[in-house]
Amino acid sequence: MIEKVNLRDQVLHYLQQELVHGRIRHGDRLSLASMERVLQVSVTPVREALTQLERTGVVLAIPNRGFFLAPNTVEDAREIYPVIANLEVMAVEGSTFTAADIRRLRGLRTAFKRAKDPAAAVRADQNLHDALIGNFENTCAKRLIADLKLRVFSYELQYMVDGHKTSTSDKAHGEIIDHLAAGERRKAANRLKAHWKESLELTVKMLSEPRKSTSQ
Repeated sequence: MIEKVNLRDQVLHYLQQELVHGRIRHGDRLSLASMERVLQVSVTPVREALTQLERTGVVLAIPNRGFFLAPNTVEDAREIYPVIANLEVMAVEGSTFTAADIRRLRGLRTAFKRAKDPAAAVRADQNLHDALIGNFENTCAKRLIADLKLRVFSYELQYMVDGHKTSTSDKAHGEIIDHLAAGERRKAANRLKAHWKESLELTVKMLSEPRKSTSQ
């Protein structure tokens, strides 16, 4: 039985895996019965977990119809990406980075480059960004970023299918880390902001093109 405190994360992981393997698509109605069976919990806590995820924008609750996986839209992307960018920039500018931090960041960059599928690439990318803000002492800001990243996962998964996104992100990661290694936090923050702008532009382009399958 899954502990209630972890249920939201378990439901989120379930939805991400269903999305990765093409078993659900954005806009699809979610089956509480399937989640009850797979997660081995009753419908009530599953519904509570989905209500929590609704607050992050991952799912939509429609009265008398149920829960649906939120669609990816240009409008939402234009709202979400700049907020994450500004919060991460603030975090980098307000943090210090040791030699050990730089080594860890380089290791996470390598893990990103070696990711074998789009879902692994998204998680590796998020791990690296988490490390960039890890030393920041503003817990509220980090919590906001974490909630927004739950929503961003589905956008990034959709365009990580394109290898160009991986190479573009890796180049940006390398430049950000190099600036931090040189003690140039402001330059690192500026490059980070530009990186999020590039990601938004790619996202808008991707959402304007015919949909690609994310199934493996």
